[in-house]
Amino acid sequence: QAFWGQVQIILTKTSNNYAITIAANAYRDFMTQQWHRFSAEDRVNVRVFVMRIMRAKVEILTHASRMALISLVTRVSKLGWFDDERHQSIVEDAQKLLIPDHPASYCLGIDLLAQLVDEMNRPLRNESVTDHRKIAVSFREQQLKAIFQAALTCIREVSRRPDSPTK
Repeated sequence: QAFWGQVQIILTKTSNNYAITIAANAYRDFMTQQWHRFSAEDRVNVRVFVMRIMRAKVEILTHASRMALISLVTRVSKLGWFDDERHQSIVEDAQKLLIPDHPASYCLGIDLLAQLVDEMNRPLRNESVTDHRKIAVSFREQQLKAIFQAALTCIREVSRRPDSPTK
């Protein structure tokens, strides 16, 4: 818990993208190794907090810091997939970021959906094949169609823009 408090301070207070990247990656690795030590509510709170930080700092995040935060959120969602239904709402959370008139938020939403698909399909080192497949199949059955539809909507939105190269 002390480590989480330090990570929260860094993510809340700093605008240094290097510090954000290091803190997010370190905490992702820590949570992956120590998952069993966190309560279901703590796990959800981490995901909610990091999503809030991403939305608040979307304009200043570099690609590396954005991807580190996204990686933390998607890992927590994957590991908590069956712990609490709120982890499964990550697709709806990402879709809320797809605001056509806000390019930074739009890119964040697209990156979040892409990383989520990647994370759910990649087995973790200490994860059994059975556990990985249960999560991957559940994700595919419950969320993949919504992600595909969101991607099609994004393509339509971009192609409708007057400055689109498809025009």
